[in-house]
Amino acid sequence: MRRSLPVRLLPLTVFGVSLIAATALAIKRVLAWEFEQAMKQANVSQAEMARRMKTSRAAIRRLLDANDPSITLATISKAATVLGKSIRLKLAA
Repeated sequence: MRRSLPVRLLPLTVFGVSLIAATALAIKRVLAWEFEQAMKQANVSQAEMARRMKTSRAAIRRLLDANDPSITLATISKAATVLGKSIRLKLAA
């Protein structure tokens, strides 16, 4: 009977950046662009967005910062709601 040896998964890296981190950053860049476009279309400033979300302008700047991947789903959802939008997430194979 053959015994299975435990498999250790190594993090995938591309140019020294983990694939997971690169994917998260790419998603955040798209989200930041989408929110920026939605705010322009609705003629909503960062200050007005912060007021509607009952948060700080710094939080809005983080939301719109394409290089800051640390944003919660709650913040994303709230931002979309105050702009009259919704968020759809889909897991893909």
